[in-house]
Amino acid sequence: MASTSGVKVQAHLYDPSQGMARQMSPMILGKQIEGIWHTGVVVFGLEYYYGGGICVSPPPAVPGMPYQTIDLGFTHKTRDQLNAYLQSIWNRYTTETYSLLNNNCNNFADDIAKFLLDGQGLPSYIVDLPNEALSSPMGVMLRPMIENMEAQMRQSINPTNIGGLNPLHNHTSNLPNAPAAPQLAQSTGNGSSSSAEPAPSVPAKAESEAPAKLDFTPHRLPKDSRMLNLAVAKLSKLGISNVDSITHAVTEGAISDESTATMNVILDATAQYEPGSFSNYVLAVGALVRNWLTIPGAEKASNLAAWLNKSADAFEDMNNAVRAMLLTAVMNISNATNQLDAELASIAQHAVSWATNGDSVPISARKLCYEFAANTLYSLKADTPMEGSEVLSDLTLSLYGEILSDSDNSCTSARLEAARIGLERLPHLREFLKDLSIDFLDLDDDAVGKLDKTSQEHVEIIRFYLRV
Repeated sequence: MASTSGVKVQAHLYDPSQGMARQMSPMILGKQIEGIWHTGVVVFGLEYYYGGGICVSPPPAVPGMPYQTIDLGFTHKTRDQLNAYLQSIWNRYTTETYSLLNNNCNNFADDIAKFLLDGQGLPSYIVDLPNEALSSPMGVMLRPMIENMEAQMRQSINPTNIGGLNPLHNHTSNLPNAPAAPQLAQSTGNGSSSSAEPAPSVPAKAESEAPAKLDFTPHRLPKDSRMLNLAVAKLSKLGISNVDSITHAVTEGAISDESTATMNVILDATAQYEPGSFSNYVLAVGALVRNWLTIPGAEKASNLAAWLNKSADAFEDMNNAVRAMLLTAVMNISNATNQLDAELASIAQHAVSWATNGDSVPISARKLCYEFAANTLYSLKADTPMEGSEVLSDLTLSLYGEILSDSDNSCTSARLEAARIGLERLPHLREFLKDLSIDFLDLDDDAVGKLDKTSQEHVEIIRFYLRV
């Protein structure tokens, strides 16, 4: 019978994908995985974890994210012994040494557990999962998404932690033989360091002073050759010929008659499917569209309208992973000819409505939704009417209602940016909001004061346009 003397050691398991890996894995890996785990070790009343360096904070380390607790055992080591051990390994766990496959937060937690429990580490299903799932040929498609989610989660845990900084100096200063390590204030556990202060409030614009418009560059995504190759392989198995011509076009950065014809065949064919069946092809076709639209002239040569219409119709039938893939595809549409206003506004309306569901939607996906909304509002014609446009009205209501309600600062900033762009570029939208009496002038000053400087500036510009 295991001894219960000593200090309890536990592991906290977080899933940065917030369920997306569970939903997406059967389609890509052909088997179910429960999550892509981020693990922290809880002992001596603190949680130790790898987040751009060795970090410590009061548990839970990722506020607001659901987690599981696993009892690992009891240790007879002391806190000073643990601190000395952490000082000895700090240079193995820095921003530069991080690897999703073989030097990640689970490897760190496993090392700590083995030190505390005399060789007994984390359960193998946690430590072995990245290599088992993400090193497979199809698992490669998951890696960029998971890496992005992990990066955003680490940033939200401790946004000031960079490059091998060690926040343990408050606990290790009495260790004379500990090697020198960079210093960092201990995390408070609420997403900021204990020395962080809110950005100073931005003075309100004078009534008569017209604010400068935001110098906005639409959000775009680079080509991803790994995902492109996997998408081409999947579509080729469906009997679609000449799909390799698209790979060649993306690689060369120039469209050809053959690649354009093939792309339009794929778009036209998949647009004919019923919403449920259409969703099954969004992962592959979405990866294709994202890469295709990085080629100059590709958008103008593509029959995108029907495919976008079906994407909007099928949005509610998609799971989180498929919705995220769709947004990465449409993010690269510039709408320079204003021929896709209705289709893009419809997808943006669905996306923002989804994002406002809160923490049930992964942070990376929520931010993607708001960035796509910003792109869409930026591309609409200035004289776009609100009257008779239920889609644009619904988009506006979803975007501007309870605008500071998101729990993540990066999502709030992206949402405010989109809201500002809409008011700057669309006079009819300003009048619509005024008529609805959606009042930004009375936003809680304490809440605004906690925003970063850029977000505060967005709020003041929004207030200006609804004031004049």
